[in-house]
Amino acid sequence: MKKTHLLVLFLLLQFYGEAQKVGKFLDEVLNVKYQTGYAILNNKDSFSGQFEFNNSVDNYKVLVYKNTQTKNKDLYYPLEVNYFVLDGIPFYPKEYKDEWFFMRLYYSDSLSIYIHKHFFTDVIASQAVNYFLFEKSNGTKLIVQPDRSFPFKARLTYFFDDCPALCEKINKNEYGIEQLTEIAVFYNDWLRRKK
Repeated sequence: MKKTHLLVLFLLLQFYGEAQKVGKFLDEVLNVKYQTGYAILNNKDSFSGQFEFNNSVDNYKVLVYKNTQTKNKDLYYPLEVNYFVLDGIPFYPKEYKDEWFFMRLYYSDSLSIYIHKHFFTDVIASQAVNYFLFEKSNGTKLIVQPDRSFPFKARLTYFFDDCPALCEKINKNEYGIEQLTEIAVFYNDWLRRKK
């Protein structure tokens, strides 16, 4: 009986070692990249180490942590994560079109800007474009799309209708799609002066 247990144990260890080799091989074939960082979960748990991040659509929908203790990959979805930081860049879960994504924090203040990596496929290839999420401290949000079909002036003047001076600058083309940070700075300065 002891020989059977030892044989089973030996086979399991062999399989485990082979599974790790296969996993490592797949990571290399699929060009999986890891970044150093840490995550804070909504349940207050925290951990640091290596995170799989290839700048693909899946990386913005699920956080993959390479658990060094179990040698497994642990998955965390946006509603489980408070925020995470990879190589010094913070990401937060945000809702867009009834779906949750991780978005990179670009500018933080009373009005913050997040970058939403929008992936799409056209007749030529798959591509990604940065959309920008403006979020006011009251939770009001606006996604700004950097394409010609986006009604920039109409959407931004409606979103910032509480700040007539900013709306005037937008309407006079003093601020455009290339000046999103300047728009946020102007609005935040206006909020501070208003208090």
